[in-house]
Amino acid sequence: MTASVETDSGRITRQRRARYPQLGWFQIEERTYRDAQRLYGDEFDFSDRAYAEVEHDQELGVRVAYAVYLMKLGKRKLPDARNMHELAKTWKRFYNTRKGLGTVRTAMRKYQGHAR
Repeated sequence: MTASVETDSGRITRQRRARYPQLGWFQIEERTYRDAQRLYGDEFDFSDRAYAEVEHDQELGVRVAYAVYLMKLGKRKLPDARNMHELAKTWKRFYNTRKGLGTVRTAMRKYQGHAR
């Protein structure tokens, strides 16, 4: 769901409108990338990868996005992948956050359009 919502189903892989540039299918900011790299880079094999690589390397993006969720979720677990509403709520709360412009409703709509 995160990649579908963040990139409008893969159409946007670089955002410069935001205060900080966001790269890749998961629209990762450099500061967030560095935090994930410090905490999970060795475990998920991206400790020596440059931030710019996340724009075109989808596998790297998946690993970093998963690390970001782990950082933000703490001891909570990701919801069941079949529960679209809970996935959207989790995306909004922990990935897009209250500062982001996204909504649970919009996330669900975009994901439904992508999953067809």
